[in-house]
Amino acid sequence: MPRTRPTCWRARLALAMSLPLLPGCRPGSAPGPAPLTTGSPPAAPAPAGSSSGSPTLSPAERYLDIPPYGTELVDDSGFTSASRYMPPVSDRGDLRQVAEAIRERARRGIAENQALLAAIDPSSRDAPQLRVKFHREIGLLLLYEGRFDEAERRLSLAAEAAEDPLVPVGLRANLEALRGVAALRRGETENCIGCIGPSSCIWPIDEQAVHLLPDGAAEAVDRLSAYLRERPEDLAMRWVLSLALTVLGRDSSGVLPTPDEPADTAIGRFDNVAGPAGLFASGPDMAGGSVFDDFTGDGLPDLFWTTYETETGARLFVNQGDGTFADVSLEAGLDGQILAVNCTHADFDNDGNLDVLLLRGGWENPAPMSLLRNRGGGRFEDVTRAAGLSAPIASQSAAWGDFDRDGLLDLFVCGESRVGGLDAADLFVDPGALDGDDRSRLCRLYRNNGDGTFSDVTARAGVANGRYAKGASWGDLDDDGLPDLYVSNMAAPNRLYRNNGDGTFTDLAPDLGVAAPQDGFACGWFDFDNDGRLDLFATDYSADLLEFVAHQVDSLSHHRQLGVANPGSENPVSATRVGNPRPRLYRNNGDGTFTDCSPSLGLDRIWLPMGANVGDADGDGFLDLYLATGRPGYSYLMPNVLLRNDAGRRFLDATAASGTGHLQKGHGVSFADLEGDGDLDLFVQLGGAVPGDRSYNALFRNPGRSGNWVTLKLIGTRSNRSALGARIRVDVRTPEGSTRSLHRLVSGGLSFGGNALAQTFGLGDAEAIESLTIRWPVAGSGPQVLRDVPMGRTVEVVEPAD
Repeated sequence: MPRTRPTCWRARLALAMSLPLLPGCRPGSAPGPAPLTTGSPPAAPAPAGSSSGSPTLSPAERYLDIPPYGTELVDDSGFTSASRYMPPVSDRGDLRQVAEAIRERARRGIAENQALLAAIDPSSRDAPQLRVKFHREIGLLLLYEGRFDEAERRLSLAAEAAEDPLVPVGLRANLEALRGVAALRRGETENCIGCIGPSSCIWPIDEQAVHLLPDGAAEAVDRLSAYLRERPEDLAMRWVLSLALTVLGRDSSGVLPTPDEPADTAIGRFDNVAGPAGLFASGPDMAGGSVFDDFTGDGLPDLFWTTYETETGARLFVNQGDGTFADVSLEAGLDGQILAVNCTHADFDNDGNLDVLLLRGGWENPAPMSLLRNRGGGRFEDVTRAAGLSAPIASQSAAWGDFDRDGLLDLFVCGESRVGGLDAADLFVDPGALDGDDRSRLCRLYRNNGDGTFSDVTARAGVANGRYAKGASWGDLDDDGLPDLYVSNMAAPNRLYRNNGDGTFTDLAPDLGVAAPQDGFACGWFDFDNDGRLDLFATDYSADLLEFVAHQVDSLSHHRQLGVANPGSENPVSATRVGNPRPRLYRNNGDGTFTDCSPSLGLDRIWLPMGANVGDADGDGFLDLYLATGRPGYSYLMPNVLLRNDAGRRFLDATAASGTGHLQKGHGVSFADLEGDGDLDLFVQLGGAVPGDRSYNALFRNPGRSGNWVTLKLIGTRSNRSALGARIRVDVRTPEGSTRSLHRLVSGGLSFGGNALAQTFGLGDAEAIESLTIRWPVAGSGPQVLRDVPMGRTVEVVEPAD
């Protein structure tokens, strides 16, 4: 079923009707933009002899009851609009063709809509609204490209046409909101990119982050205030107005009151050191993935990230060991690796060098992957075709794992199948713009042949999925030593494929109750409570801005029951949303079953995460969560979120205290210890889906805290060299003389972000490590136990030969 959208918005937004606008939010209360002067659009002559060639409105458009802007299904970044005008691509395996088509689509759309404007019959009753429609569409396409001044001029023409009494009043008001959102994005571009500082765009906004160039935000305040006098029930636009006031250094409390919740202060403040570290050298970029690991073999984690840019390739910044990084992307051979929406790393050929797989086509149409083999020292060669991985696929996620335990890493690649329940609200693109045959959209399982090539074993394994997969992760659900596979799907139930041990898999998600959330995104396995069993985390991406804001203001979501009405495997697309859009954390009960413990752990919240990952941010031995949030629309400004794991009892929002609540759209999330001091630092790849929504990335340095630690770097010999899938148990002696156990899975973390594979354990007040137990991920391997392991350093552990 398609996502449930707000239909009775008047009732749902009744809360906002009682919220007055601040007196200071009236037009003229702050310096605003220069007066706008617009001329009337030239009237196009009617076609000779007849008006039958003129564009007309559909009955739905003519008589539409326009909802508030915050619930109208309009993507104000222009991404959805641009997707409609994508030119055909004859060979989707040719990355240059795909990139050129993406570069061309906005220009094609502008030209098409200009032609439609010229063809309007000025005597038609539809003419005024058609002018609004086409001017707005051109404005959205200009916003897509980041041409904000031109977009405002075009939207002003739409607003002028909307003054005609034949145009619905709601459409006229919503144009004012759109212009306000566009003005705020212009202000962000001028201040968070043009004159960026270490606290720019960090929520809560402090004095140093107030916009030095205020015109964009000031115009947004004026326009959104005017809009909200017409439509005061729109909570989503109240949120955007409050942000605009805040970045101007003005009080916003009267616009959108929020619950007075106590902040978690157990984590110190992380400074954004991306600028001093040299990461701004490559400029701002669009959405992409990230890996924070050692690509050069010197023991220091480097930064690798991808971007959806059509002309800028992937980046490799090498750690210099003094808190700075050097851009070696060109020397690494990455300049042509464009358009990658995510990446995942592993040593697929067991040569001791970390390789990277780049994913493309997510949300859109099939495109080629790239398997980049690290030849040593962070120098890559593209071996995609030689490896047998060149078939195009629409994908945003992949997962490495040795499913047959032969010591060679196999590869699962998510495919975005077009099932019946998907619509533009789910995809952000016009479904009519999607192409590619069904096979190019199915998930794939590639078996590593051990000679640099892979074989497609999807059909035999039974893991084609046939749904719109957005994330995947390997983990052992029942501790039988066989890696099982979780697949997170959009607009359909998720899958949990149990490894049968014979090369085939069985989907147990409906039986085990782990098919939710309905609109899944990032996912992964980790032991949140250190009980030795792998738990399962899956994010939800179904909410809209209104639901997010309503939850902040009134905890509206608490009045709605949680979950998915799961129809079972025989009818996968008939599942219906019956609950709020929250993430799921399933506790592994140790008997082959799971319990959804999200509400009791404080995860009954709406966040809209895209990227997500886990890391021990406070050094207490329990893995914390970082969620990178947002949607393509410019109005989707919401802080990324750091959730501190309170000893497995609950997750507390530590965003404000930690200073990690960046407002720009987050994607790849990666933890690593950049300085070798035992504290995990945090890298977040930032930026939206369109050229007008670029951002600099963030590198948050951990302030550190007292306590012991150890970092374990595992090297497989019989197992895969990366030791992916290995299980680690560290037993420590506490000051009271008791023993405490900590557990980890060797992996890059969750499915949208790559952590260092070396596992850093915060040991807190532990006096000593009593023992270290490793279960290597290969057939016939018993546990390896080490004693007298030192603390406060990195310890390298090599797998025994037998």
